[in-house]
Amino acid sequence: MQWEECKKTVTSLTEERKEWIKFLSGLVSEREQQGLTQRDMANATGLEQSAIARFESLRGDDSIPSMKTVLKYARALGKELTIK
Repeated sequence: MQWEECKKTVTSLTEERKEWIKFLSGLVSEREQQGLTQRDMANATGLEQSAIARFESLRGDDSIPSMKTVLKYARALGKELTIK
């Protein structure tokens, strides 16, 4: 993706989408900090490695993971999700 195309994509995101991407990015960062691979996450969640890769790609509306997937991913990291 060219920079101008990337810039258009980023600036056209809704605030909700930006917050969601930030949240998911935090989970991916946590996985990396724990030294876990996508394969490790697939084994821990029961999902395919390709599903983990799509989850982590954060590209387009078709890659928005379900809440069930997010919960599995977070639990595999030893995290809980709390809504306040």
